[in-house]
Amino acid sequence: MRVNCLSIIMLIAFFITCSCKKDDFSPKKYEKSRYDSGGIHLYAKGGEINDVDKIDRFIDKIKSDFASFDLDISLDSNIIDYNNADFTFELIASDRACFTLGNGQVREYTLKREDGAIYFIQDSIAETTENIAYDEVWAKFKPHIVSTEPILLGQIIRYKPSIYAYEINGEIQFPILSFMGVYMPSRTNSGYCEEVHMRVQNSMSESFLNRITIGTYPSDSIVFRESRIVFSEK
Repeated sequence: MRVNCLSIIMLIAFFITCSCKKDDFSPKKYEKSRYDSGGIHLYAKGGEINDVDKIDRFIDKIKSDFASFDLDISLDSNIIDYNNADFTFELIASDRACFTLGNGQVREYTLKREDGAIYFIQDSIAETTENIAYDEVWAKFKPHIVSTEPILLGQIIRYKPSIYAYEINGEIQFPILSFMGVYMPSRTNSGYCEEVHMRVQNSMSESFLNRITIGTYPSDSIVFRESRIVFSEK
């Protein structure tokens, strides 16, 4: 009987300890505090190019090629996302976050920390037929893929959309990436393709830049600016 009582006491003590550990988490609220524009970087075979004239000529060439498409092609346009970032958010648990939009709408996300970054993962599932892993080789962050389903000439990819961020010195920083790239469709083809992405919520992949530096397919040169929308604790 004494042993049973001791077991019960130990069990109660265990639950109290677990409860105390859970209660150690204190919710934190964050609001937008500043915009870090980030520098402009041009990479080609051999590494980063710091010559301002070469950078300007590269940008002007791509802008000229896309002029007829009536697109807002500017590495300065990241600030548009900062101006439109009308939301606050709260870390409500060690693995959950709650975003409150300017219109009052509330969205809850699963929070996951991995390799120095924070993933805010939606609970809902989206679908695409694009090859996320290949078509966006430049992207450092990839969405969480739930399943794939083969179809004629491709596949359906089901994934959970995510928001990506860094936690630095108590601040939460959301990267905004704009870039212009030139690559050869084939090393045996004399033609080339140009690719432009403006205001993508992601970071540039270091491994992708390394592939450019050593001259590996698929890209020959790329210019980009990675900015940060910074949130501080209230």
